[in-house]
Amino acid sequence: MEVKTLDFRVLLIQLSNQLSNDSREGLHFVIGPMVPRKIRDDCTPTGTLHLLEFLFDRTLISDKNFDYLICAFRKISCYDAVERLQEFKQIQKQFTLSTTSTESTILNESIQSIEVDKIGNVSNLVYIIKEGFSHGVKSQDIQDRSFGDANDLMLSYTDRCVGVELDWSDMYLTSIRFFYSNGRSSIVHHPSNDNQLNRLPHFSNNFTLDSNEEINRVIFYKRANLTQTTDVIVGIQFRTTKGRKSDLFGSNNGRFTVESFAGYKFLCANGQYNNDKRIGMLQFVWLKPTSLNEKIDQSPFYVLDTCSFNYTSNMYNETRHATGIESSWYDFKHEFDRIGDSCGSGASYYRTISVEGPLLFAVIKDKYVFYHDAGKWAQYRSANNVTFGVLKLTSLHPRRSVRTSN
Repeated sequence: MEVKTLDFRVLLIQLSNQLSNDSREGLHFVIGPMVPRKIRDDCTPTGTLHLLEFLFDRTLISDKNFDYLICAFRKISCYDAVERLQEFKQIQKQFTLSTTSTESTILNESIQSIEVDKIGNVSNLVYIIKEGFSHGVKSQDIQDRSFGDANDLMLSYTDRCVGVELDWSDMYLTSIRFFYSNGRSSIVHHPSNDNQLNRLPHFSNNFTLDSNEEINRVIFYKRANLTQTTDVIVGIQFRTTKGRKSDLFGSNNGRFTVESFAGYKFLCANGQYNNDKRIGMLQFVWLKPTSLNEKIDQSPFYVLDTCSFNYTSNMYNETRHATGIESSWYDFKHEFDRIGDSCGSGASYYRTISVEGPLLFAVIKDKYVFYHDAGKWAQYRSANNVTFGVLKLTSLHPRRSVRTSN
């Protein structure tokens, strides 16, 4: 293994030395959001080595899996580097991965057909595996391609997700890749007609997890496709055990759905790429370390972000307090017959669950509060002390008993 690692690092040095100035700057720019600005801006040969070392440290690449780097070189049209890395990957296929430790028992293919929680005992720990909901619809088209990270990447109970990268068009998500602590990453299946895909407006972003940080909540935005028979995933966002949230990948112009389970953390994903250039289905698999003596809570619930603020009541000219739970403008329009445009780029939407306050409101930059009236958004000039939290609920749409005026 040491010889293999050394050979791979020598290959990276060779590739770095052969990069033109334009290619080197392009590589730093493409990977830039993942690394500190000091490393990103140092487009010297030494700076590129520091960039690669950072990717090693964050387990985004390793001598066993460097798909992330291949993808980066492909994005800057550096096909010589892509070819050499792919040749190295072919050589690696001569090696057989074997795992003997009971602490890293491989998740077998039965994970694909779990109907109830499954329990495995590893080193005196009980691991409960739970399959989440299927978002979107799995197609039976022979040209569609499915993936399952547990089997494809030989994941173990002790592996964890360290990052995620998504691509999307202005219509829907086109690809998703999870990076794991074993150095492997999700297999991305692109449809056969790539030329049509490339003509669509294309966007890409990534989210890197810190050490000892895991995904514990996922927000989906979905809407019906043109045939009104299936849901299309148009946006996705992640929440973590450290209270962080990723940027929104895609659009929030869809029905708001949240997935989370008490004490569970994201383990891996299943999904399918449809031949019409989009992600057709996503399903997350969750893991909970526990003991045999612990009572397993099976009751459904939702962990939702909340936003609270103080404002001055126009009617009573006194300070009031409002609290809302996260939602989407798409839901507001369909449930409350609202018209007009969204509040703006980067806005978060909330439906009020407190006795007082507007029925719905939006927040921009975590401090500017807006309410919707007569088809337009207007800023709450008196809004202050804007705070955020989380709330565990049994419904995505709780009702409040009384609603007062603004």
